[in-house]
Amino acid sequence: MNQIINKHNKKVISKEKKDNVTKCNCRKKDECKLNVKCMITNTVYNATVETTSQPTKYYIGITEGPWKYRHAVHQTSFRYKDYKARTRLTDYVWRTKDFQAEMPNIKWSI
Repeated sequence: MNQIINKHNKKVISKEKKDNVTKCNCRKKDECKLNVKCMITNTVYNATVETTSQPTKYYIGITEGPWKYRHAVHQTSFRYKDYKARTRLTDYVWRTKDFQAEMPNIKWSI
């Protein structure tokens, strides 16, 4: 009986670990940038960049690790001008900020 219970517990625990890989670990789920899928790995993602005076631009990126970590790198490069040339998205955001003095609105999707 003990062996059956241990086998069942192991199965349930391993399933939970697999499920957590693709779920969200944001503190406020309703504010997740990727609709509660921010910890998804090995994915292609899209950023739709909207400004008040320029046409909508699209950026396509790829990440092997969790998307949330890649997003954090993008956010850092938007804050610090030293990282201006890190990606085309970052370069575009900084040109927009310098020219229009506004941060463009960026919507993320998979």
